[in-house]
Amino acid sequence: MANSSVKAKKLLSFLPHNYRKIAAKAFNWPFLISLILAFLFLLNFTRPLSKWEKEKNCLLKNKHCFSAHLYLAQVLLSQNEFNKAKEEIAFLEKNTSLLSQEEKKELQKISRRYQHATREGLEALIKKWQSFLKKHPRYKIGWLYLTAYQEKLGLYQDAQESKRRLKEIDPGF
Repeated sequence: MANSSVKAKKLLSFLPHNYRKIAAKAFNWPFLISLILAFLFLLNFTRPLSKWEKEKNCLLKNKHCFSAHLYLAQVLLSQNEFNKAKEEIAFLEKNTSLLSQEEKKELQKISRRYQHATREGLEALIKKWQSFLKKHPRYKIGWLYLTAYQEKLGLYQDAQESKRRLKEIDPGF
């Protein structure tokens, strides 16, 4: 025990007399915390960008980055921001001639999702099916879709009438 304390005193004799002050300055907690935060900040630049960050950067560089507009419309629809999603879809539909085939297919999917998610879109779908079924009244699937859209919109009386018409065409359906 005594031997180890002698060794410690010899080691301390090599240090300057104000070693406590130097150690206190070197291991200053605010300094260490700021050093760690600076390291994490620099480390942040080495990680790969997420899909959202890539599309946002593309959109900031070029307003006609259609892949970014498509992705933004998808995100807005998933967050139930229907008015903003409608603006994005309208922008893309104006520039349909500039879209690739893959982007056009993606736009169709997004438009369908918008129609199925909003009252305005469901009303448009109902009108389309009603006009189609006036020309082709024996189309069973059309009556089925019309019934589903009417029920989703809350038009239960109209949905019952559509079901009745469906059963007239095919009683076992």
